[in-house]
Amino acid sequence: QLTTILLTNPCEAVTEKHDDLLTDERTRGSLSLFCPPSPLAYCALTPLIPVFKFRFIHHNFKHVNPSASGTVTMESKFSPVINVYQDMYDFEDGHWWYLALRKMLLHWVKQIHPAVILDAGTGTGANLRMLHQSGYSAVGVDISDHAIQFCRERGLQQIVKASVTDLPYEPQTFDLVISMDVLPFINVSDIPTVLAEFHRCLKPHGYVVVNLAALAWLQSEHDVAWDTKKRYRKAEVERVLQDAGFYIVKSTYRIFLLFPFVVLIKWLTNLQRLSDHTTETRGDTNKTSPLLNWIFSGVMEVEFFLNRFVNFPIGSSVFVVAQKRP
Repeated sequence: QLTTILLTNPCEAVTEKHDDLLTDERTRGSLSLFCPPSPLAYCALTPLIPVFKFRFIHHNFKHVNPSASGTVTMESKFSPVINVYQDMYDFEDGHWWYLALRKMLLHWVKQIHPAVILDAGTGTGANLRMLHQSGYSAVGVDISDHAIQFCRERGLQQIVKASVTDLPYEPQTFDLVISMDVLPFINVSDIPTVLAEFHRCLKPHGYVVVNLAALAWLQSEHDVAWDTKKRYRKAEVERVLQDAGFYIVKSTYRIFLLFPFVVLIKWLTNLQRLSDHTTETRGDTNKTSPLLNWIFSGVMEVEFFLNRFVNFPIGSSVFVVAQKRP
């Protein structure tokens, strides 16, 4: 069994036994939770991260017997928790991340002037409520009973339980489809089906607005809690949308000005979780102090202003506006 990983340099993992496990792709994915992606990043973190020693005991990871081909894999046993929807419901009205996303979303909704909007993957309903309060006709779908119940608690009735892979609407029903942080939780093989459904339900020249978790090396406890299937690069999002019959209107990373802080916190959180051998996972929204929340909200106001004129080259989210080709 792989029992101990010594990190004398966060970019180098040395095992007491089975060094060959580190050549396995899934093992490298597990290690990427706390390995900085570049020497530059490591140098930035060196003053903050001393020598770490972590013991991966059986309740964190299990060693899977080699297959017939001799390939050895590891499987994480961290499992999603049910409190993520409660966290979203409790914090999204005032958390800086959600506030900034809604401001960006509403800005583009006003640019598009849609008559009817579909919120595909409405979550606990804050975006849908914002659209209603802003005078737009909008309906939402979500596959989760928990999410729909929280929408009901917000007083939202225009909610349908359905999968984004099989939307219960006639072709050319909507002027705009929004999907805020839904695609990362969809199996990668199902993404073309989801985008084809968006395309089918949109009127000619209709729009789709998506926000997605960005950059695989930013995987963190938040992704474990939400069972994120993939974090995307901007170029990947553009390509799949173009392949689905859309052309790109706006494509940018978000959380650019706060990006160094976000990276640092994600890495330190991962390191702490692994060192504590914990199997409990929570999202990030319950971890920001009121003071930092106020400061970050101000920073995101500046970023929003700048993002109206430039597209940012990196960030922890990808935001794309695309239009249906005739």
